Amino acid sequence: MAIEYKIYKSNINNGTKGKFYGRVTYNEMYDLPKLAAHMASHNTSFSRGQILAILTDIVKCIRELLIDSKKVRLDNLGIFHVSIRSKGAKTFEEFVAADNILGLHFRCLGVGESSRDNFQRQARIREKSQHKWGVEKKTGGQEAPKP
Repeated sequence: MAIEYKIYKSNINNGTKGKFYGRVTYNEMYDLPKLAAHMASHNTSFSRGQILAILTDIVKCIRELLIDSKKVRLDNLGIFHVSIRSKGAKTFEEFVAADNILGLHFRCLGVGESSRDNFQRQARIREKSQHKWGVEKKTGGQEAPKP
């Protein structure tokens, strides 16, 4: 198992334009039913349906708590929370939510076994051999050492 990435060229008009960067590629999306089936295959006494029901309730409850300005910690996975993107006001009095708050973001910070340090120690990365512009690198597909 490895986290696969592709190399892309930045087209953003700033200091990054023309430079090459790595970007994770995903080969599959797991929704709740598929995750429940995967979990049920791990020799558990719970059925896929029971697991799906629990996961569905977890999602609903986490969302409900986040909307109530709470954080939710799932040990060894992450702390789920909401953050705000806002533009600055010159003074405290000039800050108006309708004008200065640009959006809300759902975030998850890895903790425990999923903390950044643990994740980097455990994960392997591998470059995809084929890139969108059809160039194949000689090193493509080989696993890189842990970062």
